Amino acid sequence: MTTRLTHDETDSAPLDSRELNHLRSQVSAMPPRLSLIGGLATVAVGLGIVIAWPELHGYGSLFGFGVLFLIGLLMTLSIYHDQQALRADLAGGIKLWRDGYVHALWTSEDSDSGRTHYSVDIAVDPDSDSAPDTKSPMSFRVPSACYHAIAQGDRVRIAYTPRQAVLFNLINGNYEYIILDGHGRIISSSPDASSGK
Repeated sequence: MTTRLTHDETDSAPLDSRELNHLRSQVSAMPPRLSLIGGLATVAVGLGIVIAWPELHGYGSLFGFGVLFLIGLLMTLSIYHDQQALRADLAGGIKLWRDGYVHALWTSEDSDSGRTHYSVDIAVDPDSDSAPDTKSPMSFRVPSACYHAIAQGDRVRIAYTPRQAVLFNLINGNYEYIILDGHGRIISSSPDASSGK
């Protein structure tokens, strides 16, 4: 009788020390719950000031402050979610390996610095025994060298964290892009290298 490997045994690998350090560098020193409370308190104080100050009760003022409060609330919740996900990825200590293809490549420009950001959308292959991945295609920011070395439709293998989806590796044929290094390298064509293990 053969034992069927679980999803985690076949498609995950432990994070190495550099990857763990990269995640740690993105974790805020302030606990996520405390930042959530602080953000919500700031929105509540601002709302209280608007309510208490009759000169701000005009339609235009209320609309403007309402938009600002909504943006503040959404930013607070986004930061809370990101920090929770990063901490969960650190606690889990694994990255997931998935096969897929390059769905799209796109760039964006930072309006302040003028710097170009490179991104890739990867459509992840669904597991044969499960429903299609609702997170596919997944978007990742990549270094310029990685962006220029792949093309739409290329078959790739990627490694990323399960919760925050931080991309660490992208393998395209016998070329591997190690995102932390910011450049690619030739890897051997051995079965272990092609499987990402």
